[in-house]
Amino acid sequence: MSWQPEPPARTEDDKPHYTAGVPVVEVDTAAFEEIEKAAIAGHRWWTVAELVTTLDVVRPTGLPGLPASLPKDGPPIRRSW
Repeated sequence: MSWQPEPPARTEDDKPHYTAGVPVVEVDTAAFEEIEKAAIAGHRWWTVAELVTTLDVVRPTGLPGLPASLPKDGPPIRRSW
């Protein structure tokens, strides 16, 4: 018998994240599944200043600096946060 360690769990920082421009800022939660309804208490849009200065945990961890880099670097294809 041999012991195999569990593979590391995926974290929010290594999951894919996407950037998109949207014409409407209303979030439609009508199609949420029960687990989503139970897990998500609310939503709101953040300004860049709010992201940079918040003491809240923001995922992915590199998100607050991303808006400043977009005009210069464009959207990341795959970024190591």
